[in-house]
Amino acid sequence: MGTLVGNLEVGTPRLLVFALIRLWGVALALRGFVNIS
Repeated sequence: MGTLVGNLEVGTPRLLVFALIRLWGVALALRGFVNIS
């Protein structure tokens, strides 16, 4: 359990960064699509 928790603590920030970048990309794409429409 200790190693699993440690891996989660190390991997979570990286996953959050990827998620934020992906969400920002989707938001910008949606905003651009709405502006074009």
